[in-house]
Amino acid sequence: MSYEINPKNFNPLFNVAGCVIEAQGKIILLQRKNSSIQGNKWGIPSGKIENKEDPLSAIQREIEEETGIKINKDKIKLIKKYKARHSPGYDFIYNLFYTKIKKINKLKLDEDEHINSILISPIEALNMPLVEGTNECIKNLYNLNKI
Repeated sequence: MSYEINPKNFNPLFNVAGCVIEAQGKIILLQRKNSSIQGNKWGIPSGKIENKEDPLSAIQREIEEETGIKINKDKIKLIKKYKARHSPGYDFIYNLFYTKIKKINKLKLDEDEHINSILISPIEALNMPLVEGTNECIKNLYNLNKI
């Protein structure tokens, strides 16, 4: 669950960066390995921000590691910072980014993290078994909150 304001006793343990990558009206979703946290669920490229790394550099790195796509920092836009709580004592800051590219060639998945990828419309993505919080990010980004 994410919050606009800090929930009671909010104590973020780390920061995460995630990015909606859009091409031709569709977005990339990656399916997590079964052994991962929230295994077999679909999500956008994302990951923890490393020490001494800024959120923009982190998402640029994560996109390349998880998909093989290299994107210039000036093409990536910060959309929103969420305060996230997945369970009591498991708080973190989630930096949501967005980028639009012309087309997506074959992705080079990080096989240690993902088993599949799909290019799907934002509305169709909401019917997928998504990583917790991904639906909220998609709904807010594409103004689909009534769905």
